[in-house]
Amino acid sequence: MEVKTLQYVEDFTNESDKKIKFCVYCGNVATHTACFSVEHATVIERYCDTCIKNIRSA
Repeated sequence: MEVKTLQYVEDFTNESDKKIKFCVYCGNVATHTACFSVEHATVIERYCDTCIKNIRSA
């Protein structure tokens, strides 16, 4: 089983890109970017304010 290891979390704004990004869990507008290490790859996911709290506490 592959394990995601959280590397860092940073604030994310949609202003730099004209396309709105959405939370991978609930579909709300994303406000944070989380970077994970998975085996030999880096995975970047975006989360809303509510869902990022669950990621940081895990």
